[in-house]
Amino acid sequence: RIVFPRGCRRHISLPRTRAVATPEELRARTSVKLAPSHLVEALLRWTPRRTATEKGALPAPVPVVFHKDYGYPEWDPTHRFVMSKFHGVMTRLDLLPPALRERMRIVSDFGAMEHAVVERVHASSYVKGFCDGTLDAKALRRIGLPWSPQLVRRTLVECEGTRLTASLALLEGLACNTGGGTHHAFPAHGSGFTIFNDLAITAQWLLDEAGLNVKQV
Repeated sequence: RIVFPRGCRRHISLPRTRAVATPEELRARTSVKLAPSHLVEALLRWTPRRTATEKGALPAPVPVVFHKDYGYPEWDPTHRFVMSKFHGVMTRLDLLPPALRERMRIVSDFGAMEHAVVERVHASSYVKGFCDGTLDAKALRRIGLPWSPQLVRRTLVECEGTRLTASLALLEGLACNTGGGTHHAFPAHGSGFTIFNDLAITAQWLLDEAGLNVKQV
């Protein structure tokens, strides 16, 4: 469920994926012994949409969306918001056994979201004020993050990453984002380490794009 600003609750329904292997077959596919986990089973069991996969055959790798600008080195490491966690996720993924790394496809070829897409949910004056660095001190305190051009870039890239992840999930059946999920922002102001509500923006984009045939959000 995605909670929109102004208290409007809607939801997206995506098709369920189906299992293509038994638990024994899952373990047999890996070259190392792995403890049971939902992540391992999800990576190895899922079947792409619109693609026929024979029982026991490996489906296409899962898209994992990541961008280097999800974090940046200039961030104060003592700040309560741990910016390094986004690159840390990729570090952990790189340490996975080869059999699991092969089940992922890293998607990093995307840039910042256009302001017009953000403004489908957020007030134009707020979007402009944040991106231009002209928000007043009270608005920035409510957000809780120190403004910088790098933060602007990161915010817009993260929003685009969430939109891209939703698009890939609709196309392929499953996709993962290593960032995003910022949901505390309101239409005309940020809050709780959240500047733009990437979930609400993505949901609105899904509704607006007729070619995606998304009926309910």
